[in-house]
Amino acid sequence: VESEVYSKIFSLVHSKAARGDERLAGVAALDALISVPSSDEEKKAIRFGNNLSHGLKAPYADFEFLHAIAKALGKMSLRSANVDRVEFEIVRCLEWLRTDRSDRKLAA
Repeated sequence: VESEVYSKIFSLVHSKAARGDERLAGVAALDALISVPSSDEEKKAIRFGNNLSHGLKAPYADFEFLHAIAKALGKMSLRSANVDRVEFEIVRCLEWLRTDRSDRKLAA
């Protein structure tokens, strides 16, 4: 059941709907579930991190969506024992700040 719920939420985060409400609802759901215990915490952290991180690169990402993702990733980093994820995101953000692409700078 847990996997089915997560899959539905991930599909909301990556929705290509014209309105961003579905995407924001998906990110809000992930944010709320970060602190909920799971049968496999490590797998949950990896799946959540990958899906949120992927959202940063989405072509449809606006400020509100990026802000919600950043908030959720920050919350995850406080709970996560996965230091590699935090380091990866920091390095990527620093690289994006050096680029000329304004969408990447905003996501960083």
